[in-house]
Amino acid sequence: DKIIKERFEPSIEFYRTFPILYHNMEYRNAEGLISLGRALNDPSYIHEAMEWAENFAMETYLFDGFFKETTISYHNQSTDGINSVIDALQGWTDPRGYISPRSGVRLDDLDMRERYPALKKSHEIPNLLVYPNGNYLPIQDTWAAEKSTTPKLDVGALLFPASGIARLTRGIGNLDDSQLYLTFQPKYGHHHYDPLNLILFAEGQELLPDIGYTHTLYRQWTNSTLAHNTVVVDSSDAEVSDKSKHGGNIDVFAPFHSDIQVMRARQNTAYSQANEYSREPWFIKFLDAEHNEGYILDL
Repeated sequence: DKIIKERFEPSIEFYRTFPILYHNMEYRNAEGLISLGRALNDPSYIHEAMEWAENFAMETYLFDGFFKETTISYHNQSTDGINSVIDALQGWTDPRGYISPRSGVRLDDLDMRERYPALKKSHEIPNLLVYPNGNYLPIQDTWAAEKSTTPKLDVGALLFPASGIARLTRGIGNLDDSQLYLTFQPKYGHHHYDPLNLILFAEGQELLPDIGYTHTLYRQWTNSTLAHNTVVVDSSDAEVSDKSKHGGNIDVFAPFHSDIQVMRARQNTAYSQANEYSREPWFIKFLDAEHNEGYILDL
């Protein structure tokens, strides 16, 4: 009783004094609630953790399945985290006669996984947004050295409209494949100032690279607009404001021919002094190319 009343319960009350921010490490608190709920057979902690999981899934995942920060490393942390919470809740049944005063709900043999179709899609993303060598596409604060353990290299062109990522490809499933990315991502945390950034992987390497995340002294550089393959206006970083943080829009996505593919996006809120901020890359294959060689026309 001394441990429960003087240690566990005050710790929970202290935790509740903090705002819930729905960030990538918050799932640890929900895991703690579930552990206490099971150890003490107290269903109120279980229902509180379940409510957190429901809100986390609804508040932080975009409709194409990407975690809101649209950076693969933190997408993985967040997705693994909420799935560990769902696993910890699996099979819970409330004591006889219990109905939650929080929600008016009773839980019997709980299974939350079917409630969140976006989470099913989220597992695919780290295996889709990869270079032909298996490395993650190092967008925003993605750790550039990380690799997918089960990359899907035969998918071809991709469009994630909510996440602001479009990809054109030549070749399927080989190291000499070419990939051209155009990003117009939202800025909801762990973001870079990189509107309409171009990334090119060809000839077995990054030819137009993104640097990804670093904790070194180069952090300020890696965030900057100038460090990305895009247009800097008036020698300043792009803006991240209440208006611009939602990213850009795709206007054209036409990957339908192996010889010529086109995509166009606009992000007119990137710079308040610019009325138009748009980009249209054409991915054009050389005649008689043996290994997907070609060039980019960037409008």
